[in-house]
Amino acid sequence: GLKMAADGSVEIWSKSESGGRWGLLTTIPFEDAMSSDVIGFEAEGASFLMLDSTGRDRAALVRVNAASGAKEVLGESARADVVDVWRDPVSGAPEAFAAEYLRRDWRALDAKAQADLNFLDERLQGDPQIVSRSADDKLWIVLEEAPQIAPRTWLYNRSDAEHPTLTLLYRNRPALEGAPLQPMSPVEIEARDALTLVSYLTLPIGSDANGDSRPDRETPLVILPHDGPWARDSYGFNAIHQWLANRGYAVLSVNFRGSTGFGKAFLNAGNREWGGKIQEDLQDAAQWAVDERIAGPDRIAMLGHGFGGFSVLHGLSFAPQRFACGVDIAGPANLEAMLTNTPQKHEWRRPNFYSRVGDMRLQEGRDLLRAQSPLSRAQNVEQPLLIMQGARDAWNLRTESDLMSQGVRLRTGLVYLVFPEAGALLSDPSARQSVFAVADQFLRDCLGGRAEQIGAAFHGVRAQSLAGAERIEGLARFAPPLPPTPRPAAAPMEIIQPAPDMDAPELRTNGEEN
Repeated sequence: GLKMAADGSVEIWSKSESGGRWGLLTTIPFEDAMSSDVIGFEAEGASFLMLDSTGRDRAALVRVNAASGAKEVLGESARADVVDVWRDPVSGAPEAFAAEYLRRDWRALDAKAQADLNFLDERLQGDPQIVSRSADDKLWIVLEEAPQIAPRTWLYNRSDAEHPTLTLLYRNRPALEGAPLQPMSPVEIEARDALTLVSYLTLPIGSDANGDSRPDRETPLVILPHDGPWARDSYGFNAIHQWLANRGYAVLSVNFRGSTGFGKAFLNAGNREWGGKIQEDLQDAAQWAVDERIAGPDRIAMLGHGFGGFSVLHGLSFAPQRFACGVDIAGPANLEAMLTNTPQKHEWRRPNFYSRVGDMRLQEGRDLLRAQSPLSRAQNVEQPLLIMQGARDAWNLRTESDLMSQGVRLRTGLVYLVFPEAGALLSDPSARQSVFAVADQFLRDCLGGRAEQIGAAFHGVRAQSLAGAERIEGLARFAPPLPPTPRPAAAPMEIIQPAPDMDAPELRTNGEEN
């Protein structure tokens, strides 16, 4: 059993099959809590496997004695965390493990697993991911992925050890077969304080004649900060990279500090830096692209969802000259409000949020959250901004996006859309298509790439605009104007006054009219 403690550490409790009380077996300290996790028991029940970074920087594959808590390291990497394990479907015994720095690297723990790795490596063009295994271990379902290979799924038959076979089951995205998918290049970018940011670059079609992973001439660039922020970008097929490269843009995904997989020191370097050094990492990545002559300094945009959307809002409000425009998809504008409105089912995560984002229980923490929130500097936004918000988003309330839009000056070319029936926008396939159709047009107007007409992207989707629908070709037809929503009376942040020529509702903060 796992239990998060008030200080953000994780306790591992155990109970024997003969009964008795639960007992505390061991504790994963706060700094290791996001890079350590229990995988499961081995069949005999005397030991279990876990990914563990305690006592080291990078998570290793570890066997733990279920009675004493004694640990045995089975596999580790000098450059990255162990992130995946092959296990026998019956015994639960580990057979191979993978660590991921620039690319995922599998290492066998026995000769049989090595033979499987060799066979799949010889037969597949892309990287294998084992989706499932039959109980007798004779049949495996294998997913194959690579930047220029649309995902496809295979049946690996191991019944005859001397003559195994690999049969294509289906193509996950058949419409992309034969499409001009672009290669992805892993790159290492040095941040201003010398941290290495593992990143992934995709170039537009026809821009790299000599194949050196640099465009023949400067090209517009879109930076994609990932959601989380406790996640990571990886090498492989990436639909958003391919879409943007098809439109004529270079695309850069950056694993900023706070990203997972690169050791706990790198992950914890992002603590309480949501609007601080994490954003500096993204700015440093933009400067790297300029220095490498990938993009001109005035032709760099950002597009992001969730935390990535927060980074878009932050970039345009705190570094208004750095980015030419931004696309925010459900990004929180107000960190204090985000923590205040944590959904009930995520209450158990509060200790983690207080330690890694900011402790709103303390004045010092509230000051930090306000200082790092894009809403506090909304009036500084100078470049075109597209905000898209699901009205039922439990994390990022529409009222905060309303306030952000009201603080942004009209001359920036603000476009603000609300999807009244959507929660997390990218979880709904129909809303997802609409979101990217609008972003397509918006980026074309900002960076000059290609775009499709909106067409049928809004079929069956309700959307309403609070600002700028006329700036997107064909959008006003699908997103009629919507009046702003008044803010609740108790608001944790000082409100930025909207521009005089914008309609604004009566706003209240801390019970007082503003």
